This record gives sequence, structure tokens and C-alpha cells, in this order.
Amino acid sequence: DGRPVVLDCVREAECRIAGNLNMEYLPMGGSIHMIEESLKLAYGEDSEFIKDKRIAAVQALSGTGACRLFADFQKRFLPDSQIYIPTPTWS
Repeated sequence: DGRPVVLDCVREAECRIAGNLNMEYLPMGGSIHMIEESLKLAYGEDSEFIKDKRIAAVQALSGTGACRLFADFQKRFLPDSQIYIPTPTWS
């Protein structure tokens, strides 16, 4: 019939947010909850690095945005370092 297929999980997500009128943007650093849970996933629930607050993290807009954010960080704090980019890379 020419209409796009919409997954059931997408329909459920739409229903969950339909009554939520708060559509504010996230803070500049991203979703604090998402960042905290991502750190637990990456470093483990009992990570001393997390407990001691020795890890800094932000949420990036996209994979490309994350690469750009890291490149800016690297240029500023490690200006003599090198990066290696494979061939082919993503487009």
C-alpha cells in the first residue's frame, strides 16, 4: 500500500512519549543517566575509576560527532600524537 513499515517497538515508544509534554533539549554534556549507565557497561558496575570519579564522559550527537569531539580533545591536549585511520573507512 506504499506506507512505510513501522516496527512495534517504535509504536510503543511513540505511545510512551505521547503524553510527555516536556520536550526540552538535553544539557550540553548529554543525558547524565545514559552516560552513567554507559560507563558502568564499559568499565563494570564496581569500577574503581567510576567510584573515584577518575573518568570524564560526555554524550556525542553521532559517531562522526564523537570522532570530531575526540579529535579536538586530542589536538588540544596531545598535540604531538598521531591517529591511524583505516582504508576503507565508513562513509
